Amino acid sequence: MTVIKTNDDGRFYIKRTRKIAKESITEMNNCTTAFNESKATIALQIDPKK
Repeated sequence: MTVIKTNDDGRFYIKRTRKIAKESITEMNNCTTAFNESKATIALQIDPKK
């Protein structure tokens, strides 16, 4: 019978999950920033007085 060390395995997956979550949040922030910048650019093209 194989014994699995839960703490060691669990820590690996928690660390990996946190890394993936952090990267996902960073990418979503980048997309949001790009979207807001392009929205502002379009608004300026439509009404340059703003």
